[in-house]
Order: sequence, then structure tokens, then C-alpha cells
Amino acid sequence: MMKGQSSIELIMVIGMAMVLASPFILTSQDAVLDLQTGSKLLRVESSLDKIESGVNFVSKYSAPTKTTFRVDIPSSVVDVRSKQFADRSAIIFNVQQRGEMTNRSRIFDRRVVLQNASELEGEGKPKVAVQLWKDQINVSVVG
Repeated sequence: MMKGQSSIELIMVIGMAMVLASPFILTSQDAVLDLQTGSKLLRVESSLDKIESGVNFVSKYSAPTKTTFRVDIPSSVVDVRSKQFADRSAIIFNVQQRGEMTNRSRIFDRRVVLQNASELEGEGKPKVAVQLWKDQINVSVVG
């Protein structure tokens, strides 16, 4: 009887330990998800920084100045588009993170047109070209 009783006690101790540890396990899982989310947003921000640098570079020279580079797009990017305002433009990345939509964008003081924007949706490392052409700057995926 003593041997069977000690194994029941051991099971009870292990069960209590699991119950007490569960909040820590859930917290650590949330922390891992937060790190993954943060990493994906950093990749989006880095891609926008590269596009902004390309736009700034070609803006300094005369047409047809062009630069190319690779961007790193995470799977959480669901929509990419450009918007035109009176004398400004924006490139906007819509990102889905943990069930919520957010966007990351860059605003430019000149006309910037994003060609084939759907090529930037979904995970990958596409090659992007930024080219000054006449009175606007074209941004497009070229590979």
C-alpha cells in the first residue's frame, strides 16, 4: 500500500506544479508571439526605410536616375498601395498582426507612384527599382 500511495502523492505534486506553472507557460507563449510580431513589423519598417532611401536618392539627380535593392516582406503584409494627395504621396503597407490590422507608411513631398504593388504582398524578398521619370518617382518590383 505504501508504494501505491507514494505514486499517487507524486502524481498530485506534479499536477499541482503544473497548475501553478501554467500562468508562466502562457506568459512565455505570449512573449514569444510578441517577439514574432515585433520582428515582422521591423521587417516592414526596414523595407519602407529602403524605399524611402531610394526615393531620396533619385530625387537628388536628374531623370532617368534609377536605383535597385531588395526588400524583406513578411507573410503578415496583406495589402500594399500608394496614395496621392495634392502635392504629396504615401506608400502604405497594411499588416495583419495577431488578428488586428495595422498599417505602416512613408509620406513623400513629391509624387511617388507604386507600380505593381500586389507584388509586395506576401512573404518574400523582391527586388525593387526606384526611378525618377519626368515629374514623378516610380517604385516597382522588378524581380
